[in-house]
Amino acid sequence: MIETEYFKTRPDGVILLRTYSDKGNYIVQDQTGAKYSEAIDVQPLKYSYTETDEPIEEPEEATE
Repeated sequence: MIETEYFKTRPDGVILLRTYSDKGNYIVQDQTGAKYSEAIDVQPLKYSYTETDEPIEEPEEATE
């Protein structure tokens, strides 16, 4: 499911919101088709997102 939560307030008072998939999947911005692991937008939100079935790939740890 898509979740949106408070992220932080910038020094100029603008509130930022974080949108992400609670399943750990990529999200797609409906207006542009861009794929994100998470999105940070200003309040009020101007964009909407759809959750994909594609899991976010974790980077492999380097082994030495």
